[in-house]
Amino acid sequence: MTRRASLAIGLALLAGACISVRTLPPAFNIESLPPDKVSQLSLEERILVEEAWTRIRQGDARRAEKLVAKMGPKNPFYLVGLGYVAFLNDQVEAAEGYFKQELRGAPDSSPAHAGLAQIYLKQGRDDLAFN
Repeated sequence: MTRRASLAIGLALLAGACISVRTLPPAFNIESLPPDKVSQLSLEERILVEEAWTRIRQGDARRAEKLVAKMGPKNPFYLVGLGYVAFLNDQVEAAEGYFKQELRGAPDSSPAHAGLAQIYLKQGRDDLAFN
């Protein structure tokens, strides 16, 4: 291989390493976190939840899933976070299960209600979405 070809290949590889992959934001609405529940969290928990929600809103399911896993099951946003991550990954049945599980423990969870309504709209089950 000639020196020019080697240089061209090297520059192409270097340029390729600088390319970042952008994820598209989700095609559905991500409900805001209820301030009254967020305010009950410690500062560290709040930062973790906000970062996870930012990643979910950006459509970055892989990073959001890691952050939600760090929250742990005792966090009030754990199941809702898993639901939105599953929804981002187009795992609709799993997302529905997480949202329903959240609503059994916290019937007033607006993010879970919103997520479940969007699942029902996507499935064409408008009667359930309205309820």
